[in-house]
Amino acid sequence: VMFTVQPPAEADFTTSTFFRNTTEIYELFIPLMSLLSAYYLFGKDRIEGVLESVLVRPLSKTSLMLTRYFSGAFSVIGASLISFALSSLVIYESYGKFLPESASLSILWTIVAEVLSFSGIMFLLPTFIKSQARLISAMVGIFLVADLFWSFRPIFPSLIMAAIPGISAGGITYFRDTIISYYLSPAGLSTISEGLNLGPYAIPGVPSITVQG
Repeated sequence: VMFTVQPPAEADFTTSTFFRNTTEIYELFIPLMSLLSAYYLFGKDRIEGVLESVLVRPLSKTSLMLTRYFSGAFSVIGASLISFALSSLVIYESYGKFLPESASLSILWTIVAEVLSFSGIMFLLPTFIKSQARLISAMVGIFLVADLFWSFRPIFPSLIMAAIPGISAGGITYFRDTIISYYLSPAGLSTISEGLNLGPYAIPGVPSITVQG
């Protein structure tokens, strides 16, 4: 990944309109749907002992977990793709053309990667946590830290940057590390995708940095 300072680039209007209106929606609802699917498809049953009755049949614990993981992840991916298709139709009806192929592929890969990542994290929690209250608290905590206050409302990246000695706000190092911080959470994939497609003004707090990957 390269970080260069350059004048603002003019993005395709349909691409700009789509990302400006949908990025935050994906950042918020994809992790939330992944959390709910992981809890209801796996976590709740595991803690309540329902899975033990299922495992009496000739099915390993790993196979059962993977089956539920992929079923939950695919359902969230499917719902996200339907919303993307509907949004694309709205863009077409409003402006007379669809999103460019590069932007569409970027969005599709972002959806798949974000869903698989968050679902994987949420499905792993019940293997270590045996209490329903603790499981719910852990899931909500991860949602708040890794999504709501990391990418949707980037409070934690700003706090981390402010806590690192020797980095002054507004400098090149500050901007570079702010961009890198979005790689630390799966929710940041939407922001990174927006930055790759729109350029300088896409990433919060980084007005003059273009991400090239």
